[in-house]
Amino acid sequence: MATIEKRGPYQFRAKIRKKGFKPVSRTFTYLKDAREWAKQKESEMERGLYFDTSEAENTTLFEALERYAREITPQKKGAYAELQRIRSWQQRSIAHCSLATIRGQDMASFREQRLAEGMAVNTIRNELKIISHLYTVAQKEWGMESLSSACP
Repeated sequence: MATIEKRGPYQFRAKIRKKGFKPVSRTFTYLKDAREWAKQKESEMERGLYFDTSEAENTTLFEALERYAREITPQKKGAYAELQRIRSWQQRSIAHCSLATIRGQDMASFREQRLAEGMAVNTIRNELKIISHLYTVAQKEWGMESLSSACP
């Protein structure tokens, strides 16, 4: 059962403690939003559809790319070229977004921007392929099951 507590004049924290799940909490501005969120998460837990999103929300693309470059890239044949692409991704503003907030439309706008810059289609495909594989590895190996692939 969810507990909602007032944390000041404009904040409400919803906390859920359910057997078999890690305690989850989130802060909201409106009581109505806190109640709706708690109801939704409890329903997901009961139906077996709940995945903890905290790690994906707290990990930026930059940090994930660092881990990917350290753990996955060295095993690949074209490791040097891939490291160059990873460093290029890390210099972009999207690198400071959390993995959970990056959407397909962000990747589509990246693709369109790179096409407008005159980049070859294969170069863009290789750049997007890194992000796609990163999301796959994060889901299957790093325990971020809540992620959906950001690449179109």
